[in-house]
Amino acid sequence: MRLVLLLDGQWVGGVVLGSTFPNILVRDRELDLRQFITDYKDRGLSSPWCRENKPYWEALQTIVNHARAFIFPEFHGHGLATKAQGLLLSEGIALWEKKYNSRVYALDNICDHPSSKLFAENGWKLVGQTRGYTADHDNKFASDEDGLRINSALTPSGKRWWVWTRIIDPSVLAQICERFYTLSLTI
Repeated sequence: MRLVLLLDGQWVGGVVLGSTFPNILVRDRELDLRQFITDYKDRGLSSPWCRENKPYWEALQTIVNHARAFIFPEFHGHGLATKAQGLLLSEGIALWEKKYNSRVYALDNICDHPSSKLFAENGWKLVGQTRGYTADHDNKFASDEDGLRINSALTPSGKRWWVWTRIIDPSVLAQICERFYTLSLTI
């Protein structure tokens, strides 16, 4: 989802939101998604991230990735990005929920620096760094019934990203947990 930032009717920048990435340890710990993967073998799953692990994937779909924010150079220095970030938490989330008919539990962002006025002044939390892996498209991590690659393997890249999160509505995860644990108890 691309959001346009307007100031007095003039286009001054934008925000890009999208689906987030699976298996980001510091984010999954902070947002309590690890509860859906630590017992995957006990639940008969081949991998914590296989498609049959519906609670993990359902929870992940409620996290929106703040992929990018930008202000055109001629408008820099006026705090517009920080103000726009504040609007994202109300108006942007409402637009996402309406468009995708899905409630938002949290936002995440993966960036290359640990200090950000944009996030810090809008209640985001710096939760740590990634471990420094990237997709290895020459090798497959998982495949479907026909042997077609559905996930790439990971390989060390050396580049570690900083991860920021912002919980929007904790009740969204609570409802997923309630459904998951009720299902587990009745099987």
